[in-house]
Amino acid sequence: EPSRRDTSFRMDFIIQLQHSAVMDWVRESGSLLGYPAILFLHTIGLATVAGLNGAIDLRLLGVAPRIPLAPLTRVFPFIWWAFGVTALSGVTLLIADAETKLRSPVFYIKLVFIILALINLQLLKKRVLTDPQVDTHPVTSQARMLALSSLVLWIGATTAGRLMAYIGPVAGLGS
Repeated sequence: EPSRRDTSFRMDFIIQLQHSAVMDWVRESGSLLGYPAILFLHTIGLATVAGLNGAIDLRLLGVAPRIPLAPLTRVFPFIWWAFGVTALSGVTLLIADAETKLRSPVFYIKLVFIILALINLQLLKKRVLTDPQVDTHPVTSQARMLALSSLVLWIGATTAGRLMAYIGPVAGLGS
């Protein structure tokens, strides 16, 4: 079966990357410029993405009602830049411990939360914030629902990310 062969090839490639000299150094060097720095970048990126998104969500849910909504579209380049940092550092963290993370159901739950949160963010921008009349009428129930679901999705993604350290396969232990 081609699909089984393709999957096996991809896994073999990812495992080879995990055991490359660079990933061995990232994982095992003990240098602050290795795993700790990449984890720090991942944390800062995620905090920026979820934090800015959360601020928009809270505004839509009635917090700080005097802040106009329309100018909040200006934070989207920062959100996407921070997401790029988060994604690149996340891929590096994944490759550094692929055999463990790719066997963890919590990892896939985290990815689903992130994908849904990003889709939700785009819907929020398109359906709410780009409306030229957004600041002239009350926040719609659709906008509030998107804001609430956004908060739930980012909290879910963050929680799943933290739980990966405690639930599922543990690095260095056999199958």
